[in-house]
Amino acid sequence: MVRQGPRYLGHMMHRSLTPWVAGAGFAVCMASAFVGGCGTGEEHAEAVADEGVSSNTYIGPEACASCHQKEYDDWLASDHFKAMMPATDSTVLGDFNDATLTADGITSTFFKREDRFFIRTEGSDGSLQDFEVKYTFGFDPLQQYLVEAPGGRMQVPRTSWDAKKKIWFHQYAGERIPHGDWLHWTGAAQNWNVMCASCHSTDLRRGFDEASDTYHTTYEHVTVTCESCHGPGGKHATFMAGPEYRNGERIEGSYLHLHKGLDNKVLASTCVRCHARRSEISDEPMASWNILDNYIPALPTPELYHADGQILDEVYVYGSFAQSTMYRRGVKCTDCHNAHSGKLLFAGNALCRQCHTEEYESDAHTFHGGAVSCVSCHMPTRTYMGNDERHDHSFRMPRPDQSVEFGTPNACTQCHTDRTDQWAAEAVQRWYGPKRPPHYSDKLLAGSRMDAGSLQALLELYGDTATPAIIRATALHYMSNLVEERSLNTLLIGLKDPDAQVRHQAVNGLVNFPPERWVSLVNPLLKDPVRAVRIEAASVLSAQPAQVFDRGRVPAFPEAYDELMRYLHYQV
Repeated sequence: MVRQGPRYLGHMMHRSLTPWVAGAGFAVCMASAFVGGCGTGEEHAEAVADEGVSSNTYIGPEACASCHQKEYDDWLASDHFKAMMPATDSTVLGDFNDATLTADGITSTFFKREDRFFIRTEGSDGSLQDFEVKYTFGFDPLQQYLVEAPGGRMQVPRTSWDAKKKIWFHQYAGERIPHGDWLHWTGAAQNWNVMCASCHSTDLRRGFDEASDTYHTTYEHVTVTCESCHGPGGKHATFMAGPEYRNGERIEGSYLHLHKGLDNKVLASTCVRCHARRSEISDEPMASWNILDNYIPALPTPELYHADGQILDEVYVYGSFAQSTMYRRGVKCTDCHNAHSGKLLFAGNALCRQCHTEEYESDAHTFHGGAVSCVSCHMPTRTYMGNDERHDHSFRMPRPDQSVEFGTPNACTQCHTDRTDQWAAEAVQRWYGPKRPPHYSDKLLAGSRMDAGSLQALLELYGDTATPAIIRATALHYMSNLVEERSLNTLLIGLKDPDAQVRHQAVNGLVNFPPERWVSLVNPLLKDPVRAVRIEAASVLSAQPAQVFDRGRVPAFPEAYDELMRYLHYQV
């Protein structure tokens, strides 16, 4: 499934569900569903004004195609286009001709009734039941299926279709989860509304009603579209068709949230929406270009990552990319990936040669002749969801010496599976000399041990300006559990750090220290410019007794506390 965490049609409506056509020849005049038909620029502007687009409503991808045909065609071939689609003969890849799969004691059957698709499998009460497939989820290397459940919920069965091998499989073979468990496919862990929907649809509104424990989830478009990233296009369409643009009175971005010329951090603030392990703050994902106004990304700690920051659990790219030298030096996602098709810009090492010289392909560098690619050593993979192989985006050098000491993985023995870490470490030392270039992972690993030497390593890690911000925040996370004066002093310094994720973690970590030492210094963060920091400040302060923190005497507290409550209620 996805990042955190379709709809029961009797309870949910979406505002503009468009018929899907899988070919690039989709007529541009289908934009009439959004903007009132094809015609001249003046007619277009008048039509969108009549539809209320001047207030910046969503107009749909077909409207974008009228000016951006190449980008539209690329999108039609992308994973984004196929993120979620109504279940039809043209979208369903799996074998529903009375096929069966027996896994972990349960036999599931996949069949059709007329033009509808069904899965017979174990329900929430342990009995075999028939569930109608309403939507497909993805298409390569696997396809999942969404079925209806009570209360406006949509759930994702664990049985999936392997698009490569053309077989049904269970994503977590050998992991028998009893019905009624939170992790059972009918439980909250596999609930579309909370866990999946915001990354597979455009302009999602969860619509959870706490009193009735039901969802009335809506979306503007069934799958990921242009406006998922660029923001609603109504004002943009009106402006581009109007006299201001024609007369050269340009404005930056032309009323789009995401536009050309943005730096890598701003671009990442859009990609992080789905390509990160994070919690969502609200269903307004474009509050600003600061990531922590919209999301709270997970830190690379051992629950999700290896202790050196390499990927372990399903963490979706951003948390590793933010650790990289590439990110620190301004490399963007779109320097390697076509933003609209999702495909790589160049094949093989040509992608890396955009920046790196050919000497890095020589045997003097690789010691493997032409047998390996750059990514083989610098972007090792892990497999998720049973068959989905993904690259680590921290772009690090293999460190088998760390594997020997700390048990972390390395690209060398991932490939040479018949060899030991010690063998690989000795080979690296022979080829490149006895010393490795400095890397934050050395101190991060030492700090993660939480022993007598950890604090000094963490202090040095946090104090090094070359350390990626996400790693400096992680250093504070570890430090907060080493309750010493030096830890407290560093956390207090972190409250004024220029990076919001570091400030957020500094506030979070102070709860392990005497509140009288920090409450007055956290108070100003109730008015921090970044929403996640304000929320965290309200959270830690609200837990303090009245004699330590008198909320009635701090004017900024009520508004920050309201933000905290909205955030907490949004998590269900």
